Amino acid sequence: MCRLMIALESEEVFALKAALTDQIARFEKCMAADPQPEVWESALSASRNVLARLSVV
Repeated sequence: MCRLMIALESEEVFALKAALTDQIARFEKCMAADPQPEVWESALSASRNVLARLSVV
């Protein structure tokens, strides 16, 4: 049972990493197209920080 839970958690972490990677790519595109890119800096930074923390898991 414990191994199954670890496997599920691993799948969930993988899905979160994939979603965050996609989100970061969208933010980077928006940032490049926006005349005021600093608006996107906070969201991009937060997403990168969460992804970095998940990569440690």
